[in-house]
Amino acid sequence: MDSHQIVQMLGILAIVLAVSRVLGTAARWIGQPAVLGELLAGVFLGTSVLGLVDLGDHHAPQTAIFHFLQEVGVVIL
Repeated sequence: MDSHQIVQMLGILAIVLAVSRVLGTAARWIGQPAVLGELLAGVFLGTSVLGLVDLGDHHAPQTAIFHFLQEVGVVIL
């Protein structure tokens, strides 16, 4: 991975974390557990939104890394 791909990956990760935080806070504000908002962020930002972002020909490394992180998250839970 070159530096441009790393920056793209970190940008996507920042977007996911920020939206998860915002929706988690919104869920708590309406009396629901924060995890509900975080799950909604995952649904909204999954392949339905971030999958439509054209990362050019270099999106394969980011996809592989995020797939690996998803698998690690499933195993941890």
